[in-house]
Amino acid sequence: MKRGGPLKSTKGLSSNKALKSNKGLSPGSSTLKKSRLNPVSKKMKGLLSDYVKIKKDKIQNEGSECRGCGGPNAAPNSHIIGRSKREDLIASSENITWHCRKCHDIWDGSDWDKKKRMNDFDSNMKYIKGADPEYYNLLINKADK
Repeated sequence: MKRGGPLKSTKGLSSNKALKSNKGLSPGSSTLKKSRLNPVSKKMKGLLSDYVKIKKDKIQNEGSECRGCGGPNAAPNSHIIGRSKREDLIASSENITWHCRKCHDIWDGSDWDKKKRMNDFDSNMKYIKGADPEYYNLLINKADK
């Protein structure tokens, strides 16, 4: 039996109808076929495993208040220095902060006026300055423009 490949679309079908019709399902199965994913290096697997442990630890030991706006229901999902900038900091506890979805989007965005109004702007910038002075200078130059 051939495995993998793209999932068949069940668009427009309710989940029950999709299951009954077996669209996108393996014969005799009630689960969708797995799509093909890019392989993950051992190093990245280790970082992601550490990241999950850090998130669990933060959830158990810290409140769930957003550090950006003070609102409830935040999650430790925001990297102060983005994953694309410093892959080595993905699993650094100091680089992960609590943000609600709105503040996460602001922090990842390019609107410096909104970023500067965030409660944790100064502490985030202080962290960036210590962890990656070159990136800090780049950000300061962007903010001044």
